[in-house]
Amino acid sequence: MFGGDIAMVSRRIVVSVAAALVFATALWVPEFSVQSAPFTVSIATATIAGRPGVILVEANGFALYYLTSDRGTVSACGGACAGTWPPLLSGAPPTGPSLPGRLTVVSTAHGSQVSYGGHLLYRYAGDAQPGQINGHDRAGPGGGRWYVATPRMSDAASGAPGSGGGNDGGGGQGSGGGY
Repeated sequence: MFGGDIAMVSRRIVVSVAAALVFATALWVPEFSVQSAPFTVSIATATIAGRPGVILVEANGFALYYLTSDRGTVSACGGACAGTWPPLLSGAPPTGPSLPGRLTVVSTAHGSQVSYGGHLLYRYAGDAQPGQINGHDRAGPGGGRWYVATPRMSDAASGAPGSGGGNDGGGGQGSGGGY
């Protein structure tokens, strides 16, 4: 009888350990972070306000934006705004084509954020697929406006041909819910 009890207890321990391992494996999720690798910034052509232009895009081809009310490394976009306009984060200097401005990674409240020509870069959650620029010329927090990022950032809000400025009809003047 004593030998049977030991065998029963041994089986219960084995089953309990096996169940715990299965449970622990199901809970384990590998940790992935955009911040662990350099982020690639590229250029693409887009039509804004009926004119072709060159814009900055992230590695998957999604348009990048900047906010005019950001000041240096201080983002005016936090909370719900950062959910709609996720900051472009990278743990190492980003790579990209030869551009007239400088691509850097700066420390912000969001983490290590990519900056181009002194402007913090963001994605727009309303762009469902690469090539869309639905976030261009939208109202932003702090009285700022969102514009698609271009290689010539100083021209981006002016509507100059090739600059990415002007209204593409996707965002609309004054739309965007304040961010």
